[in-house]
Amino acid sequence: MNEADYLIVGGGSAGAVVASRLSENPSCRVLLIEAGQDTPPGATPADIADTFPSSYANAGYSWNGLTAEGVAGAPPRPFIQGRVMGGGSSLMGMWALRGLPGDYDAWAAAGASGWAWDDVLPYFCRLERDLDQAGNAHGADGPVPIRRIPRDRWPGLASAVERAAAANGYASRADINAGDEDDSFFPIPFSQIDGVRASSAFCYLTDAVRQRPNLTILPHTRVLHIVFEGTRACGVKVERDERQEVLKARQVIVCAGAIHSPALLMRSGIGPAADLQTLGIAPLVDLAGVGKNLQNHAFIHFGVTVAREARQTEDLRNYGIAVLRFSSGHPDCPPGDLLMSVIGRVSTSLIGTRASLMTAKLYAPKSRGFVKLKAGDLAGVPAVNFNLLGDEADAARMLLAANTVGRILCDPQLVAVCPEAFMLPAEPPLQMLNRPGRLGTLLPYLATGVLEAPSIIRRRVISQMIGAERMLDRNKAGEPFSLDLVRRSVAPMFHPAGTCAMGANDDPMAVVDPACRVRGIQGLRVIDASIMPIVPRANTNIPTIMLAERAIDLVRAVPA
Repeated sequence: MNEADYLIVGGGSAGAVVASRLSENPSCRVLLIEAGQDTPPGATPADIADTFPSSYANAGYSWNGLTAEGVAGAPPRPFIQGRVMGGGSSLMGMWALRGLPGDYDAWAAAGASGWAWDDVLPYFCRLERDLDQAGNAHGADGPVPIRRIPRDRWPGLASAVERAAAANGYASRADINAGDEDDSFFPIPFSQIDGVRASSAFCYLTDAVRQRPNLTILPHTRVLHIVFEGTRACGVKVERDERQEVLKARQVIVCAGAIHSPALLMRSGIGPAADLQTLGIAPLVDLAGVGKNLQNHAFIHFGVTVAREARQTEDLRNYGIAVLRFSSGHPDCPPGDLLMSVIGRVSTSLIGTRASLMTAKLYAPKSRGFVKLKAGDLAGVPAVNFNLLGDEADAARMLLAANTVGRILCDPQLVAVCPEAFMLPAEPPLQMLNRPGRLGTLLPYLATGVLEAPSIIRRRVISQMIGAERMLDRNKAGEPFSLDLVRRSVAPMFHPAGTCAMGANDDPMAVVDPACRVRGIQGLRVIDASIMPIVPRANTNIPTIMLAERAIDLVRAVPA
């Protein structure tokens, strides 16, 4: 392909959609570039196809060396971002949440006109094939299959949590994606079918799509920077097979995600001019918002031991069963801003269903962080600081979420099936319990030995490993955890957003306009979670696919 009509940078949740939809027009030449490996039909690695996120622990699918500072002042920790076809949708738990109507109405209020709930609902319906729910609020023939685990297959653990939630005043709801903002307990919708992960690559880059003569896919190709003629993007410089070359295009569409999209723009001279000059980069366009406005959901994991009769069955591999959505009631915070998730399987190893996770989550953060290039290593992975709990309201709500989970875990229904409960340190347990290599093989055996020991030994060993202050004393009333412990235990989720935010032309922090066009540049768009003005109250995969579906209509209708 000598010159593409559309060159797409990144084959993740958004990029796979953009490539598939644009190549529907046989007269358009579409080039999709992915830094990682391809996952074509019939050759998808088993750990990616698995509905349990085994692929999350495979370092070959993520960006080497990428770290992030979670809470301000804490040491940076490894932060996983997909470097594989399908991006994060090939690694994570496949929760298919839309978010709430108020999320998208807030986008429109922030200057992203045309992105309110009534505008985006048709695109949620377009993308999905909901196999459980019907009606005008759902799609029946889209590329992304949506399933929920039937209640008759729930482990006793999840049913006990549902009863405990009811005892605390929370009703159950069958469908969380219909647009109702009331607090409730609900089954998780998953993007999967017949026991196979339905990543964006699986759903949108099918055999039929890949056979289109106007679509070219280049895996193992890293984009170094965007190439310009004046202020018009005309291609990208890439590194492939240890060689560098320039690939030409009439329009460049960046779909590299909320960490790498702003980094690519800044390396290309688009961003805060003073920062770029300090790094030795000649500014092409001064856009103060590039890399700013970084948002992410925050979470704290609670571990529980699970009685044999309440465990998830071995054949059920899903990472999660159900979720409680509840409201903090904090001033100036939206309803449904807090979540508690029930995860019955933590590993594919022996420990798998003997332990469970209950996770307290903040899904409407006020705190903002940043992405910056590193001086002396401009081509490397960027510096990331989420500044979790930097806003006092976030700290107060995260404490409330943790203590609410602690209170529910003290319900007699759960004490009966979860003998021990404790707050875990910030290291992601999914990564810790599913490590490759000799340590990854040995650790589950040691953990299983502890979990099968008598209760008095389990408590003593767990307490010594994580600290007595993290053990939940079910005999004490009140708020069991301190803000200091919460700060030391909170971690960022894998839902970064906002670093190339959409907004009105008079907003100095807006990076793209509501048609996803980079301000001050022709022929350049960004289409991924980085353009979300506000992170929705949902895992970001399905909202990102929706965003890409909506953006395609804008690409076709609005010249770049």
